[in-house]
Amino acid sequence: MLPTAALFPGGVDTGEMVFEQGWRLGGAVNWPEDLHGTLAALSTETGAPTLIALVADGAYAIIAGHTPGQPPGEHDWSGWLDAQTAAGDGMDVDGYDAKVTYECSRRWARAAGLRAHKGALRPALTRQADGNAVGLLRLYLAGLGIPGVPVGDLHGLLDSGALSDGWSVSLDISL
Repeated sequence: MLPTAALFPGGVDTGEMVFEQGWRLGGAVNWPEDLHGTLAALSTETGAPTLIALVADGAYAIIAGHTPGQPPGEHDWSGWLDAQTAAGDGMDVDGYDAKVTYECSRRWARAAGLRAHKGALRPALTRQADGNAVGLLRLYLAGLGIPGVPVGDLHGLLDSGALSDGWSVSLDISL
């Protein structure tokens, strides 16, 4: 367990998922009061970019990241997965721009040594979750290029347009 994890109120959930090449996904009971400060501390501790996501009742998610090595004001960023549903739930999404989050996400992936997949990343940031925000989050993580993320059933989340009566999905899409 990373010492910085102690900054999360209630601790970090032990239900960690491990992906390929050492990538891990852990859960926290609550977000720390100083979210971006904690993400920066985690980046310092791990020597890598950090990302956190909160899935709200399976309906939508908020994501926040810290990308070290960026100019001041660009280290910390946040965005929404299904901003429309978040707004309907009373969350403040005024001024949210999925294009800005897309670019921040691509910079984050690059800083993490990953190759983002726009064919997965863009839909993750612009589609409605339709009650499957966890699936949308997995699509987002796969879109960042994190290897081995189980994307599961992508029906309704990613349509390549290849078939009018079915789904043809590939996450190996060139930028």
